Amino acid sequence: MPKIVSIHSFRPGTGKSQLTANIATILAAAGQRVAIIDSDVHSPSIQWLFGLPEGAITHSLNDFLWGKCGIESTAVNLNPTVRHPLKGQVYLVPFATRNSTIDYDISLLSDSFELLINTLRLDVLLIDTQPGVQFAALPSIAFSDIQVLVLQLREQDLQGTGVVIDISEQLGISEMVLIVNQIPEHYNLREVQQKIEQIYQRPVLAALPYDELLADYNQASLLLERTSSNIFVVEHPDHPISLLLTNVAATLTA
Repeated sequence: MPKIVSIHSFRPGTGKSQLTANIATILAAAGQRVAIIDSDVHSPSIQWLFGLPEGAITHSLNDFLWGKCGIESTAVNLNPTVRHPLKGQVYLVPFATRNSTIDYDISLLSDSFELLINTLRLDVLLIDTQPGVQFAALPSIAFSDIQVLVLQLREQDLQGTGVVIDISEQLGISEMVLIVNQIPEHYNLREVQQKIEQIYQRPVLAALPYDELLADYNQASLLLERTSSNIFVVEHPDHPISLLLTNVAATLTA
């Protein structure tokens, strides 16, 4: 049964897009067919992480919603950009909004997700959402089977994540899980996981430590010549964070 998974955060800068790209690659390497919808319109970075060159994207999901192209025209094949043979398939579908407004029938968005799944024969559709609780971010969340909330140990995140959970419950999302990212090294990861689960009464799939190597990858995504991918789990498959993300991917698709 195909799954729609939204990966969301209350604020930008939590590492949400980096996690999305790596989870998608793990799934594709394992033989699954995956598409990423990059709806983080203020800071889209998936294409840079995968080294997709300028001009490779000609259509967005909005073009389909506005009747300008077929759904298959919105999907870009990312396999050629990954420096690792993938048993499955990974696509990128950009999703742009105009001045953060939605000027199409929102019900069409749900239909487009289903059409993408059927047309591309997807196992998983990942949505890298626009951070926050603005109206533009809510439809993608509402149509998800699972919501992954990414947070760091910052006061803004700790307060905002509770707000996101309340709104998601109102939208009817019953399956919500958490990832705590970039935890400072002086924290005990197990204690952090238990404390966050206690606060939000939601499972924490991973408590990820801050790692300078992964931080360098985040920075490199801004500096790439955009000719090859910059996916952490491809270059460092045996790194502890890669192994934790592999467990996350397996849990999300179980």
